[in-house]
Amino acid sequence: MPGVAWIVDDDREMAEAIGLMLSLLGWRYRIFLSPRAAGRALLREAPPDVILLDLNMPHVGGDEFLEFVRSRSRWEHVRVVMLTSEFAETERKRLLGLGANAYLTKPVVLEELERALEG
Repeated sequence: MPGVAWIVDDDREMAEAIGLMLSLLGWRYRIFLSPRAAGRALLREAPPDVILLDLNMPHVGGDEFLEFVRSRSRWEHVRVVMLTSEFAETERKRLLGLGANAYLTKPVVLEELERALEG
């Protein structure tokens, strides 16, 4: 069932493309261009149902933000889908071990996104 998703990606064009796909699937979304901005919002606002999180970003990486999200029990229900431009099985296993629910490679395919959102 569609809900609210936050896209955390420093590439605005990529984030907007993912947002378009979310809209097609019936999801509402917000875009954050940095983990810091998303973290501030997470501390002040109701959390989203899903966070779509780019792995490689300047200053704070997606893996660090994932650890921040998973460090608080009040966010344990938030599904986190990691996004990266390069597939590496060891990296996928590491991120799933840190608490990610899914791992997608860019460019994101609509059907794969839909499966990752559903679980």
